[in-house]
Amino acid sequence: MKRRVLVAILIGKLVRGLSRLVGHGGSALPGLVIEKIMPQFINEVLGSLDDGVIVVVGTNGKTTTTKIISELLTSQGKRVLTNASGSNFMRGIIATIVSDYKLKDRALHKDIAVLELDEAYGRLFVERVKPQYVVALNVMRDQLDRFGELAVTTKMLASILQSATNGCVINGDEPELVAIGYGLKVPVAYYGVKPNLRQLFPTDAELMKVFTATPPKSHRTQLTVMLNDFQDQQVSYRIGGHIHEVRLKLKGQYNFHNAAAALTIANMVMPKVSVAGWLESLKHIEPAFGRGESIKVGEHWLELILVKNPSSFRQGLASHASEALTMIAINDNHADGRDVSWLWDVDFSGYSPHIYVASGIRANDMALRLKYDNIELSKTEINLELALASLLNASSSLPRRVFCTYTAMLAIRAILKKTAVMGPGL
Repeated sequence: MKRRVLVAILIGKLVRGLSRLVGHGGSALPGLVIEKIMPQFINEVLGSLDDGVIVVVGTNGKTTTTKIISELLTSQGKRVLTNASGSNFMRGIIATIVSDYKLKDRALHKDIAVLELDEAYGRLFVERVKPQYVVALNVMRDQLDRFGELAVTTKMLASILQSATNGCVINGDEPELVAIGYGLKVPVAYYGVKPNLRQLFPTDAELMKVFTATPPKSHRTQLTVMLNDFQDQQVSYRIGGHIHEVRLKLKGQYNFHNAAAALTIANMVMPKVSVAGWLESLKHIEPAFGRGESIKVGEHWLELILVKNPSSFRQGLASHASEALTMIAINDNHADGRDVSWLWDVDFSGYSPHIYVASGIRANDMALRLKYDNIELSKTEINLELALASLLNASSSLPRRVFCTYTAMLAIRAILKKTAVMGPGL
């Protein structure tokens, strides 16, 4: 690796160490510094990987899908570079490289990168680094203060898909994405769900009841991987004309769907691996942090479910319908999106007649929204630490569940770690 790259990595590691010394996580700061002193850093490092780069984009499911792809490829001997923390801006990826680089060997020791990218930053990323593969999951209304209309997000995703040099994987049930796929000059593989499951995975148009796009039909027989059925965590996929059943550690219908995307790209990258080999690896993969993970807290299990727009919240409610003492934590920080009007597009009426506590910066907005669906709410507590303590200490034998926006999820994990109820690796 070139000398200037090594110097940049040394500076990045120094910045990370100093940042942690003064009490900051420092997860993205090294990347910010390196971006300033060596703008071409990411091009040179990722361009040297033997098997190139897989980019994962879409409104929902990027972190989990990226994790599944990474672990599938790792199980087959690939050395994978991935932004596992979910930091999907350029500086986060650079910080990941700095963290994984082995100074002793002066080498990264990676074959392939699997990177989730924010839609806007992904467009900028592919202008500098041409990915070999792109996986496009969905396109939904999200962070309206950043992206505005759906067409803006779709245009960003199109430019990312068009940058792929070897192939693309596309959600075959998303009309806007399928339309882009028809115009691509590289091989395209589609994944999707069995027609009778379609109502469980509505598109943005179906959620908004605005049908401006023609539903895809002609690709239906061309799905490489189809989510065929599921009951609890027993899942079946149709692959190559055959039904394959597997019991997963992943939870929730949206994660079963994400796994279909991961299986499709894994097969594209390593076509010689058998279906049985991929499924054997898939069944051992755990949920990504905050995406349906279960944490033992004292005598109770606590589930953390990330929600950030109408689609993800509806999917979360549908996938976690068993009885639980429930908290909803809504923040409106920049990483969450400042506009929380999307809460009014979520139907809470079918979940449970009772929510224990609403918390976060926009707890009062959440409480008002629940009132309009006639959902009983025991208490409202803006302070996340107090709300979480109340949830955990309540006199109930039920498991605990928290639906939370991104920064609320990070704050809750920090609270749990601080109170020593989570292990040091979590």
